[in-house]
Amino acid sequence: MWVVCCGMMRSGSTLQFNLANALVQELKIGESAGFFYQPEQFTDAVTKEHDRSKWQVVKCHYWWPEVEALQQEAPVKFIYSYRDLRDVAASWVEMQQLKFDADYIRELLQDAVNHFDIWTSQPDVLVSRYETDLQANSGKEVIRIANHLNLKITEGLASDIAERCNRQAQRAKIASFDYEKEGQPMMNTRFDPATQLHNRHILNGESGRWKTVLSPVQVDQIEGWFGDWLVEHGYPLRERRWFKDGLRNTQMQVVSMWNRTRSKVRLT
Repeated sequence: MWVVCCGMMRSGSTLQFNLANALVQELKIGESAGFFYQPEQFTDAVTKEHDRSKWQVVKCHYWWPEVEALQQEAPVKFIYSYRDLRDVAASWVEMQQLKFDADYIRELLQDAVNHFDIWTSQPDVLVSRYETDLQANSGKEVIRIANHLNLKITEGLASDIAERCNRQAQRAKIASFDYEKEGQPMMNTRFDPATQLHNRHILNGESGRWKTVLSPVQVDQIEGWFGDWLVEHGYPLRERRWFKDGLRNTQMQVVSMWNRTRSKVRLT
């Protein structure tokens, strides 16, 4: 069995990976296969010698043809998470310590939306919303994952795993891990191969962070690109006060002009 944690970037996919990994290791039925960020890694995983009796838990973000090839070779269950796209952008900018590049952010979020459609249409997929399933109560998420994998666990074990993987515990793991000596390189950072956490992985984590991280213009851009998706998935668009104020001013001007016109008509 392969358990593929494939959630949207910056939406709790690493938390889901760690919850699922802790679950199968606690029950002594599986192990981590790591983070796959190149399609060849799926091919290597299929051909690699490993204990076929053990479940393999893997994290990735992108759908490649190699994933479909894996489905042909072995049973696969998917675990997916998603989040408000504005928070995805805000979290990405903060994590990477980058300026808001509109073209890059639009491409990043379009990728996220495209893969949302692909992953959520797969058979045997558990879909979790960051704000209600992951952020609110990760203990319940452990139980949801266990039920998805047809595993029976106690509430006590679920709470224990959730506590070991909560934000405070993850920050402690990041602080104690030597990324220079033991971290594996990926793009412009290094990550812990056991937890898949990199040194700037856990930031604020709160929902609605986009309201303070992104400027009104940047929020307007994202809502202009992906407003339909946001509304469809339960994320209300920002109230545009500048638009309301402008409309109110226009209405007042129209009323004023109408009153002046009426006065002139009476005089004549």
